[in-house]
Amino acid sequence: MDLNKIHGFNFPCPIRFGAGSSKELADYLKDNNLKNPLLVTDGTVAELSFFKEIKTDLENNGLSTEVFSEMHKNPVKSDVLKGGGLS
Repeated sequence: MDLNKIHGFNFPCPIRFGAGSSKELADYLKDNNLKNPLLVTDGTVAELSFFKEIKTDLENNGLSTEVFSEMHKNPVKSDVLKGGGLS
């Protein structure tokens, strides 16, 4: 599989992946009238340049983006509850 191309499949929802696919995210969100995306990750990934580029791209496209980065690398129930403001 050539990861320099963007690929997609449905299971059960559309999934896009490959080099450059994150550049499609802002248009997808805006096309679906979603204006305030929540990016969920762990603290390590939140500091990596590719993640910061995704966040910046969304903000440059007029989206009000929040990051929740208090996840374990293998999320547990308490992470999900904390992210939802229920803990």
